[in-house]
Amino acid sequence: MIRALWSCGPQFFRRTGFGLVSLAFVLVAAVACGDVAPEADEVPEATDEARVFFEQPREGETVTSPVRVVFGSENIEIGAVPDEVDEPRDEVVHYHLGYNTECLPPGTIIPEADPWIHFGDGGNEIEMQLEPGEYILSVQAGDDEHRTLEGLCETIRITVESGE
Repeated sequence: MIRALWSCGPQFFRRTGFGLVSLAFVLVAAVACGDVAPEADEVPEATDEARVFFEQPREGETVTSPVRVVFGSENIEIGAVPDEVDEPRDEVVHYHLGYNTECLPPGTIIPEADPWIHFGDGGNEIEMQLEPGEYILSVQAGDDEHRTLEGLCETIRITVESGE
C-alpha cells in the first residue's frame, strides 16, 4: 500500500489534497493493522523440506560438562524403530549422534559403533560427559534400517570448557 501511494508521485498529493499528516495517519494505521507487506527479500521462504537439527547446543557455543544435547526436526516424523523391520517406513526416522565425525553420505548404513550413538527408541536427547576441548557433533536421521537419507543431517562445532 505504501509503495502504491508513493508511486503516485507528488501530483497525487496536490490533486487530492492528501497531505503529509494524512499520509502519516495512513502509515500508522497500516502498520497497526498489519497491512504493510514486507519487502520481497525480507519474506522468509516457506519450505516443506524435512530437516534435523541441534536445539541444544548451538553451532559455535561454548559449554561446560555435562553437555546436554537435544535434537529437533521439521516436516518428518521421529519414531522408535519397530522390533521387526520388513522394510523401512516412509517418512519415519530416528536420530543418530556422531561424535567427532561429519555426516555420512545418503544411503549409508550408520554403524552401530563408535563414533555413532543410536536413538532407536525415538528419543531426542542425551547428557554427555566431555573433557574440555573442541568437538564436532553430527545429528543424522536414519530410517528403520539405519540408512541415511538425503538432507537429514546437521553438523556443529562446540567448545567444552572446564566448569571449575
